[in-house]
Amino acid sequence: MKADVGSAVRFVAIVLVALGCFLRFCDLGAKLFWHDETYTGLAIAGSSFAEIRAALLDGRDHRRQELLAHQFPRGGKNTVDTIRAMAEYQPRHPPLYFVLARGWTILFGPSITSLRAFSAFLGLLSLPLVFLLCRELDDDRLFRWIAVSLVAISPLHLVYAQEARQYLLWIDLLLLASWLLLVATRLGTEDARWARTVFGLYAGVLAMSLYTHLLSVLVVGAHALFVLATERARKMAVLSRFAGAFAVASVLFLPWIYRLVADFHTQRAWVAWAAMPVSPNRWMLRTAAAWSRPFLDLEQAWVALGAIPLGLAATSVVWVMFQAPRRVKWFLIPLAVLGTLPFVTADLLCGGFRSGVIRFQFPAVLAIQLCVACALSYFLRSPHRARYHMAITATLLFAVSGVVSDIAYVRAPVWWNKATARELFNDAQQLNLRHAPLLISSEHGHRSLGDLIALVHLLDEDVILRLVIEPTRPQRPTAAEDTYVWGVSDAMLDWLAADGWELERVGVYQLHRLVRLRDK
Repeated sequence: MKADVGSAVRFVAIVLVALGCFLRFCDLGAKLFWHDETYTGLAIAGSSFAEIRAALLDGRDHRRQELLAHQFPRGGKNTVDTIRAMAEYQPRHPPLYFVLARGWTILFGPSITSLRAFSAFLGLLSLPLVFLLCRELDDDRLFRWIAVSLVAISPLHLVYAQEARQYLLWIDLLLLASWLLLVATRLGTEDARWARTVFGLYAGVLAMSLYTHLLSVLVVGAHALFVLATERARKMAVLSRFAGAFAVASVLFLPWIYRLVADFHTQRAWVAWAAMPVSPNRWMLRTAAAWSRPFLDLEQAWVALGAIPLGLAATSVVWVMFQAPRRVKWFLIPLAVLGTLPFVTADLLCGGFRSGVIRFQFPAVLAIQLCVACALSYFLRSPHRARYHMAITATLLFAVSGVVSDIAYVRAPVWWNKATARELFNDAQQLNLRHAPLLISSEHGHRSLGDLIALVHLLDEDVILRLVIEPTRPQRPTAAEDTYVWGVSDAMLDWLAADGWELERVGVYQLHRLVRLRDK
């Protein structure tokens, strides 16, 4: 039976990979184009919130399409405008993904489905890259197939393969950079010319990863530890090439470093919501729930089940730390540690739950998934019956939990990564029940326009928008208009009430209907 385990695992892995590829493209346009994705829309359109404020938040009536014109590539704007918009307004999100996404939507059409298909396509590319990386790490074919299947059916990878953000491009570039590093260190001094060439490619891919996500610097640290720990007699030659590659990547990234330094003086908070104080118990629950999602991701009522694959994953990391081949251990463990340590440290020192923001820790997620694959492949070949059956059980558990989670995600109208999605859907449904309703909304305080744009994506074409920047007041509605207000301040609600309107809350989030004009 054990002699056939390789063939059986390969067959199951191929089935799981096929399923994962299919699900990545399943119902791409069905889920809400939410707050963060509207930022992607603004970027590929070459627009900014300032431009929207000047054109649309003027208290006059506008059609839905006037706002959504700032969500896809349009006439008069080009790739330079996309880069400029990111540099001026969102420099903490480097521009490479947004430039590529713009080109994709120009090629395949301006729609939510088309834009998300780019992320799904990037999700497909990650699978052969995982295979190549594992082949460089270890000769075990079982390890490669298990690793690819774990990534293919990972609920976390599926969620972000259907979101118009940069995370899947980041994953692909990190996998490619890691593979190039492993190839370059394997060549070492035996084939110096090819080693230099591969290190040159590594430098270019590393620069691209920095232009995709700033946290790529953590991966550079993990790669440096790997080179230091594994290159002995030829350490200086390999180290000098690695240092040269990093220097080249840094020089290529210098223009964006300048923008980051300029943005630093604005003292804008980064994920300020994740810095909110939480109790130790709450922190542990949030973090554990987040880290179970690469393997199991179900509704809140089932979150306790995530402790099982999470415990197995932690055990696999410990096993790799002490038992895996040197090359595997020194590549995966630094990647897992450095990918999480800054977030845990910030939480312990400053409070908050940054450790639970799993999308910023994808390098560590990949490292832990490969640790699981390495441990499972070893124990599936174990001559001890108990260990073998334990490995079979664990492998089936990971496969079933991933598939069940994927199906649950695809079938659900909203998911945890969409924040206020459920509430926005409800408010949009209420508005779409009416014929040509007037929607009054505003920007005020620290409230972003992202949620408003996400809501507008859900509305029918006949909805009329009347938008302002508070404390400016909109043109007064008339009794003949079917009028709603959404996302306005308490001061605006008080003004409307004082003006004689009776406010009826009809949505579950921020929607009120103006039902009648009272006589004064």
